[in-house]
Amino acid sequence: EDGSNLTAVAQIPRLIATQLAFAIWTSGGPAVAWGDPEAGGDCEMHGKHVKSVQELVAAEYAIAAIMTNGQVVSWGDPCSGGYVWDARLRDVKELVATDDAFAALREDGTVVTFGDPSVDCSSLQLKGVVKLSASSAAFAAILSTGAVVTWGKADFGGNSSQVQDQLRNVKEIVG
Repeated sequence: EDGSNLTAVAQIPRLIATQLAFAIWTSGGPAVAWGDPEAGGDCEMHGKHVKSVQELVAAEYAIAAIMTNGQVVSWGDPCSGGYVWDARLRDVKELVATDDAFAALREDGTVVTFGDPSVDCSSLQLKGVVKLSASSAAFAAILSTGAVVTWGKADFGGNSSQVQDQLRNVKEIVG
């Protein structure tokens, strides 16, 4: 309140879903999950760690949260990325998901994947990433140069070698 003016900010709750669970949150607020606990329906194991949520992202059977401090916590099926504690999952600014894995873009332009090991990107040593996108079973990263790097299952877009020469000056990929 400033004199006779009153400023109010209303935050609209956001809802996401896995195949068997839901979660709801408001930016900066706590997350609440329900449904099958093994598919993302129970975030209670993290207790205070899901009180300041910036963003939630759902895979098929797991949910991951970017916290307001940039750390990531997840819950649900471990094979889909649930219950991951990884020291590299800090300073995260973007999170995307396939059906069975997550990719986290860090502030330094590096990427960390977790969940299904078939979409691990550690061998790519990605640097200079500015944006991520995902299909059901593959990831794509736009580099600061405008080039695109893909990984994951080839039939789902994980192999872009045949069109690589056309993937220049890319600004956005919608998966």
